[in-house]
Amino acid sequence: MIESEYPCRNPRSIWKFSNKDNDILIACCPKNKKPILKRLKDLDAKLWLGCDGRTELKRIVKRLSGQRPEITLTKISSILKKWSSARLSLLQIKQRTIKRKDSRTKDNLLRQAAADIFQETKSVSQLYRKIYQDQWDYHLSKIRSARKQFSDIERTVSYLFRFRHPALRNKSYGQVFRERLSSIKPIKNYSRFLEIGAGAGYLASEFLDSLREHNQEAYRTCKYSFLDLSSVLLKAQRKTNSQHKRNIASLLSNAERQLPFRDNTFDFIILNEVIADFSVVRLDRDKILNLIKKPNFITSNGSFGKALRFIHDYQIPIQDAPRQFIFSLGVIRLLEELKRILAPDGLCVIIEYGDLNSYPKAVKLKGHKEYSIHFGHLKWIAEKAGFKVEIINLLNFLKFRKDFKTIERCSLCLLRKLLKKKDKCGISEVLFKKDIKKLLGKKYSDFDNIKYIDLEKGVLDFRLQDFKVAVLKKIG
Repeated sequence: MIESEYPCRNPRSIWKFSNKDNDILIACCPKNKKPILKRLKDLDAKLWLGCDGRTELKRIVKRLSGQRPEITLTKISSILKKWSSARLSLLQIKQRTIKRKDSRTKDNLLRQAAADIFQETKSVSQLYRKIYQDQWDYHLSKIRSARKQFSDIERTVSYLFRFRHPALRNKSYGQVFRERLSSIKPIKNYSRFLEIGAGAGYLASEFLDSLREHNQEAYRTCKYSFLDLSSVLLKAQRKTNSQHKRNIASLLSNAERQLPFRDNTFDFIILNEVIADFSVVRLDRDKILNLIKKPNFITSNGSFGKALRFIHDYQIPIQDAPRQFIFSLGVIRLLEELKRILAPDGLCVIIEYGDLNSYPKAVKLKGHKEYSIHFGHLKWIAEKAGFKVEIINLLNFLKFRKDFKTIERCSLCLLRKLLKKKDKCGISEVLFKKDIKKLLGKKYSDFDNIKYIDLEKGVLDFRLQDFKVAVLKKIG
């Protein structure tokens, strides 16, 4: 079940669900495809209901412009072009049912999904989770290989710089991370580390190698724990850190639920490029603000109710939010757990892409979606929860060489297409002129238009400038 950007032509089923905003919900069932849901509001909803196949478009515009003068034929036509390729003078949207043996079951599922969207049920169903891209289903069952996951599907900064690199002064991501962490809070003997969502385990491996080199006693007595939802990734983490097997421990668990640790357990907690995978909920700003104003408002136990309670309890400012916005529900639930399991004066470091003022946006990856982080909200909530918070740009935090040249994305795509399959394997990492010359050899002279850009402007499919580091220190 997915939510479509625009209504589909000739939907199999349409229902209208009334509420205070007079919104409607259409449900379409394309042949041999997943059902599609679309929530229509205001002008779109009125236009959808007005297109009955009998009324001319000019009359519809005249009727709607009486309520809103800014509505014109051009504006209506632009909306309809997104909906259908039918004639603009008469647009008929047929209301039909599914003629299949499982039509009753499918209709019930669609009705249940519609009820969840309009918050007419108290609990959140499995179908509701699928509509709003609940992330743990993918990581729980779809990941087959850690190497393929991070080299082809879900590239991360730490994976790209997992080996010593000139952009990090010939050090690896994990080595530099250990240095920066030690400068903020010294690593003492018997320190306890927890990394949630450690990917393939390279950050931990380089981190522990560096710790062993610079502080053998702290390395010998430390304990580094992994917590992950994917058994495949957990196995890869243990394999990558096999040389540190006396220092590591691993646990298969869901970080969005109550963490299976006692209070004040860890001195350091690391969440490196993982919270973009946590679950989100789509909210209506006006509806939330109206509910919060009411005294003794009652909420459900579903995602909507939990989000409403968080916004109310932490007094999260959402006045600047768009009418429909994404709320990082899983991240806030995690922050409360981090406060509980972190030792007094403990340190938590969260790295992810996002912005201080921008609301979460979906990033489509193969098989799933990720969502950027509103670091302004994260800082607000963390400070309310009892953390001292500092937000730093990742380029500055790890002291990348910002002027270091990397291959421009279009040039990289052209190389992948022009080279033979046997040469493509090398065109997958952060490449520099020296690397490309070594890879291509004599063929390099055949390409006279390869372009390079500064590292801070872009690396493959993302910009390092977009990544932020939230340093959370527990007070008391």
